[in-house]
Amino acid sequence: MKLTSHKLSHFFGVAAFMLFCQTSLVAQPVMIPGFFGIESSYIEAPAANAGAANGYLTIVNLHYEPLRLLSASSELFENAGFFDANNQPLEYIEILPGERVAMRPGGMHMQFNNPDAELSAGEPLELTLLIRRGREAMEAVEGFDASEAGAFSGKKSIEAGIPNEEEYVIKVDVRN
Repeated sequence: MKLTSHKLSHFFGVAAFMLFCQTSLVAQPVMIPGFFGIESSYIEAPAANAGAANGYLTIVNLHYEPLRLLSASSELFENAGFFDANNQPLEYIEILPGERVAMRPGGMHMQFNNPDAELSAGEPLELTLLIRRGREAMEAVEGFDASEAGAFSGKKSIEAGIPNEEEYVIKVDVRN
């Protein structure tokens, strides 16, 4: 009986270790609660004095509405644009419900113009993505600070802006 319980405990210990290794070795998506995930992302380090650097994301729409990636920004480049496989500019990138869009070299990509000299391989970049839920922007709302109405007013604070557009900051690897 001891031999059997020893074998079972050894088996479960090995199984738990394998499960731990598997989950740490397999890339898990970055999940934004409620509606999208980023499975992979990177930016190619720009060559010395380069005017642009390309970036790539694999993004999955987990929401019931289409998502539109409207812009990408960072302090380490002047501006960004989206381009298709023919290098034609895109106004936005639309991801339909349940769809996965994989940007890649020679295909759809982001171009970051006038990158800063600090943008170098090995250093992660904080990238701010502006994403809209749905195809059309909702009407902009004025902000309201509930603390001005009193603690027991029953009113909630509301941020000013377009309700179905939000910015998300992600970390992106910079590679050679």
